[in-house]
Amino acid sequence: MPCSLPARVLCSVASAALAATAGAGEPSAGTYRLDFSGQLRVRVESHDNLDLREYRPDFTDAFALSRLSLEMDVRAKGRPRFHLDLRDARAFGSELGDGNFKASNPIHDPLDVREAFVEWRRIGGSPLGFTIGRQRIAYGDERVFGPGEWGNTGRWTWDAARGHVEHGALWADAWVGRAVVNRPNRWPNSSVDGVRAAVLYGGIRHGEDRLDLFAGEKRDDTVRRGERGTGSLHCRFVGLQTDTVLAGPWRWGVTGVFETGQTAGDSIDAFGASGWVSVRLDGAWKAVATLASTYGSGDGDPHDGVHGTFDGVFGGADIRFYGYLNLVFWANIWDHEARMELKPARNLAVRIEGHRFRLAQARDAWYSTGLKAVRRDPSGAAGGDLGWELDARATWLLRASWELAAGGGWFEPGSFVARTGQSPPATWGYVQATWRF
Repeated sequence: MPCSLPARVLCSVASAALAATAGAGEPSAGTYRLDFSGQLRVRVESHDNLDLREYRPDFTDAFALSRLSLEMDVRAKGRPRFHLDLRDARAFGSELGDGNFKASNPIHDPLDVREAFVEWRRIGGSPLGFTIGRQRIAYGDERVFGPGEWGNTGRWTWDAARGHVEHGALWADAWVGRAVVNRPNRWPNSSVDGVRAAVLYGGIRHGEDRLDLFAGEKRDDTVRRGERGTGSLHCRFVGLQTDTVLAGPWRWGVTGVFETGQTAGDSIDAFGASGWVSVRLDGAWKAVATLASTYGSGDGDPHDGVHGTFDGVFGGADIRFYGYLNLVFWANIWDHEARMELKPARNLAVRIEGHRFRLAQARDAWYSTGLKAVRRDPSGAAGGDLGWELDARATWLLRASWELAAGGGWFEPGSFVARTGQSPPATWGYVQATWRF
């Protein structure tokens, strides 16, 4: 039987490991070195009036999550690098089981292949390189392209072939791949029924400043229902992202993405944007204050054959975006955010943030991180006031290899939620320990 791509890469890694020569420091030219590393992360979460998928009144849950990652690199200076990452993700005590996650499981996937690839940068001293195999792909602040590492199993991993080119301040990637689906009953996880993508992403770096440009397409053969019938998804997107110094302690950044194409027989006309400005304040606590606003277009007319709801491209559903409770996603949303980051001590970081949520289009739905419609009023009479959220967390670095973190959030529903069903406040909290070795 022919070997799958991950299996072939695993064979290559194993063969290279047998021939590897261990040594201290950087490997010399032509001499392979074998490196091992890993991470164990344990987290306890408490949910009230929400679950892992969406806002859910009268539901409470408390559970523990564990994730063990074991990584191996076989590398030599000027030669290809072979990388293997095995991940074991488990959940204990949750009211939700494997049957509650019909697609990719976000919390449970026993020992599986997270990454297995071969990579060669600057081949023969040239600006060219490649990465082939199962891999995580992230760019910029990961709002548009990110693996979503907060989740126990991760949101996006790809079986992909990626080409690289870099020259001075310029760089670019071109890749094609399929998204891996996390399923506890399959080893290794498969990408056969995953989302397909073709992407061109590049940029310019200059000191602390960067400008990224990207374009691509996303395909998904899963049958979905549109305004005029059913069918698959073929979405094309183009966009940019910046992160630059404005003046002195001030920084700013902008992200913009346009989407076109077809979904279920409807044409796509959607847009997403995010902008922020931050200032570093004088003082012993090294405070950084940030104001941000994020917009994801909605569908203003559910009967015109035009799909106007932005879908976040390949961004991670992460507590860094749209609130810690993960009750909203970059779809039919206005998210106005104020954030303060503090360093009361060298090894202690504190982050406090508030969000004000509104629907971009009152006739469209409130969407979860899985792009499921949580609630909808097609008439628009319920308005667009989704509510507000207050979040806080602290991270304590005990030593280089040990980190403790704790935090939580409160969501206060707005008038849209009250007019479309039950509307109690939702709360979430967590305590987490991470050991890197």
